[in-house]
Amino acid sequence: MSTTVTLQPGKYVISDPCYVIPDDKWLDVVDDLCDNAKPKGAMLSTVAGEFFCVDIGGDGAFNVYDKSSNDVVKVIGMDAACWGILPVSICDINERVRAHDSLIHEFEIKTPIDVVSYYDSVVIGNLYRIRCVGVN
Repeated sequence: MSTTVTLQPGKYVISDPCYVIPDDKWLDVVDDLCDNAKPKGAMLSTVAGEFFCVDIGGDGAFNVYDKSSNDVVKVIGMDAACWGILPVSICDINERVRAHDSLIHEFEIKTPIDVVSYYDSVVIGNLYRIRCVGVN
């Protein structure tokens, strides 16, 4: 079984939400994550805005693969036991975050694309695949 959501055109970031959600909204978002995050991924409506989030159940890192070549394009660290695909418009991507290459991966889409979340991986249109190691 899989979960599918559609991303609308725009700029996005793949990251642990704790690195990019504005500090003044983070504690409220944590409450939403605790109540609503899913191991297979789900769209969450939070005080910061709506974003796709996958609950991993622990900290660590994950690979973002180019879907066409299967090359690793980024290794992203996690500190809040989850990762997400967040619209840049709801993020605070400051210099501290930009200075650490392993915290975010930014991308832009021109047309709507589907994000399909399977038991152990997420496919972002024809762009990326993320293996969700550690999913219960």
